[in-house]
Amino acid sequence: MVQWLKGEKNRAVEGWVSVMEGIRKGEIEFADMAGGVQPGALVWFAGVYMKNDELVEKAKKYLAKLAGRSRIEYWPGPVAKHILGKMGEQDVLDEAITRDEDIVDFDRKGRPKPRPPIMKDPRVKRKLCQANFYIGISRLARGDREGYAESLRACTKIPMPIELEYFLARGELEKVGEKVKR
Repeated sequence: MVQWLKGEKNRAVEGWVSVMEGIRKGEIEFADMAGGVQPGALVWFAGVYMKNDELVEKAKKYLAKLAGRSRIEYWPGPVAKHILGKMGEQDVLDEAITRDEDIVDFDRKGRPKPRPPIMKDPRVKRKLCQANFYIGISRLARGDREGYAESLRACTKIPMPIELEYFLARGELEKVGEKVKR
């Protein structure tokens, strides 16, 4: 991601493709809950952005393989489904605000912590950040530059400074002269 923001796009893509291939070959065992969607989604983003059909197809082929597994129901699986045209924008956003009810946080004494309101839940905020970013990229792929910028703005309004997509969205907006609140 840092390479991308520094303008070293090919180097960034090489890294994302390497991770994607490592997951595909079983050399990397641990990825996101959906089985490794994020690196494929990042390669797809790069392919769309760079107008590189080969990268777009490589990413879609990888994501289609993941979409055939049951783990695709976990986040960021809906992002993969959206990229593949199997889930609309609103459905991805709806999935992003759905909580993982089986995840419980505990305090230091081992007691379940009360859950924050849904829009303050950091997991929900992370998913919304990612959803808005990839919705923006799908809009860019369709030639909707205003919709692309609108989605990136929505992504950056959810301050999630641990998400790659947050920084990529900020970087893209700053390139076109938009001030992004830090």
